[in-house]
Order: sequence, then structure tokens, then C-alpha cells
Amino acid sequence: MSYIGQTASETLGRFGVACRVRTTEPLPECTATAELRRGMLMIAKEAVSNIVEHARASAVEIELSIHEGRVRLSIEDDGCGLPETSNGHRHGPGGNGLGNMQARAADLGGSCRIETASPRGTRVVVEVPLSSEIHA
Repeated sequence: MSYIGQTASETLGRFGVACRVRTTEPLPECTATAELRRGMLMIAKEAVSNIVEHARASAVEIELSIHEGRVRLSIEDDGCGLPETSNGHRHGPGGNGLGNMQARAADLGGSCRIETASPRGTRVVVEVPLSSEIHA
């Protein structure tokens, strides 16, 4: 699944955003189903698209790990962050991107959290089981 970091890094680089990718070594490609690989790549692409379109970030850090049968993908930017709504939730400026990422993760039997990064920016954390029933 190291291609996720490579794809994100190449895309961000085209827009002048520095990207650092950290992975556990080695990432066992053969244990992930095609559905899992595709779903995680689509989530990463959506997160990167949101960074490019909305975050005004100068740097992004991507961490990808596999531990105890779970894949964890964290994408954190140093951009402007997400606005807080009156009910305390954070959301993007319209569109379905954040909801789509959460739905894709749920379809893979996992979760997707969107958090405020410290001291600024946004962090997307996706955790899904390596072997799961696909709910799509």
C-alpha cells in the first residue's frame, strides 16, 4: 500500500506542497484485498484533493501502518483547518468529500475521523481491518 503515499506525494508536489511519508516497513501488499487497496487510495485522493483545494497548506505528513490486522492511514496538513459549526462539529466548505471518506471507510468495515491538528490544520485518520467484509 506504499503507492498511497507515493501518489499523494506526487500530487501535492505538483501544487508546491511539501509531503513527508512515513510507513511501517515492510507494508505487506499481498494481505490487502483489491477492494481495500482501492478504497484506501480513494480516501487518500479525496483528502489530498481537499488539501489542495481548501487548506492553503504548505506541508503534509502521511503515515501508513499495518498493525495487529488493521491498516491505519493518517494525513495531516498545516493549513487553515476546518470551520466549527454552531453545534461544535467541524465541516468543510460544502461538498461531499468528508462524508464520502467516512462512507468509504465504513464500507471497508472501518472508520474515518476528521480532527483538528495541532497547532493548526486538519488530520484525517482512517482505520480499517485488513480482512473484513466489504459493506459496499
